[in-house]
Amino acid sequence: MRKRPPDRRPTISRDIEAYDAMGNKFKLTITIGFNEGKACEVFFNDRGKTGTAFNQVMLETGIWISQVLQGEDPYG
Repeated sequence: MRKRPPDRRPTISRDIEAYDAMGNKFKLTITIGFNEGKACEVFFNDRGKTGTAFNQVMLETGIWISQVLQGEDPYG
């Protein structure tokens, strides 16, 4: 069962050096919540140009990881 994080929660943001074939860099943001101090959301920001395959894959990957961290079965 999915456990929704509170609206206000601490975050950790780190720039990571990752690039696609076009040289697009992205930023990773991890959200900590649930009073247990565990990661509950992942965001990939600065994913390149809107509409590109890289942008879409990174967006969907962040959503999928967040769903798993919150206890949801993304395939169920």
